[in-house]
Amino acid sequence: MLHPEVGKIHEQDLHNWLAAIDQSVGRGEACGYGAFPDGARQYQRAIAAHFSDLRPKLVEWDQALARRATALDAAREQIKSAVLAAAIPAGYDRNKVAEIVARFVVGGVKSYKIALRASPDVPGDTRWHVYLADGLGGEAKLTVWPKEPIEQIKQRSAADEAALQAVVESAHHVDRLPEIASARAALEALKQPLQDLLNLKRAVSPIVLAKDCPYCQAQLQGRSLPDEQA
Repeated sequence: MLHPEVGKIHEQDLHNWLAAIDQSVGRGEACGYGAFPDGARQYQRAIAAHFSDLRPKLVEWDQALARRATALDAAREQIKSAVLAAAIPAGYDRNKVAEIVARFVVGGVKSYKIALRASPDVPGDTRWHVYLADGLGGEAKLTVWPKEPIEQIKQRSAADEAALQAVVESAHHVDRLPEIASARAALEALKQPLQDLLNLKRAVSPIVLAKDCPYCQAQLQGRSLPDEQA
């Protein structure tokens, strides 16, 4: 028995929506299927109707992302508490140091270096602007020191760097960090199989009508639905 096919425009829309989902997965972003069907948009219902075996995988992906976000938030708060309880050198905003170290540590950075430079943007500003650099091209401004002889600055920098490195090492021992590693590993295990499945679905042509697809329902009834972007 032959099954009627969707129109070419709807088929192209379905392929485009699948491509948009694939891009979201590639960027490590949610696909918006975790709350389906409540509040689902028309294109989400269409994807679920035409590719019923795909929807559970998308839900699983979104749920894994939510678990990673929860693990990251919990670890950040625990790291900030650990940093605030540590021996931070005088002259630094303790809350700012805690925020920066927490951001870097949950990102997987293990060692840091204090970077000093005079501001090149403000004429006449001869102070030392102090940054915490992660060795990977990332850095965050910590504080500003008054202009002092370079040898004195080097000594201060070395002492503060050693003290801050000890703070960072203590932050790496919080017990929430393994949860982040576990959540990231779970996402990586899902990512490639999901993208492979999406590519298979994008190759499907022709696509037959699906009774639960709002666009197919409209096609059968001779009406149209507004365009949506995934």
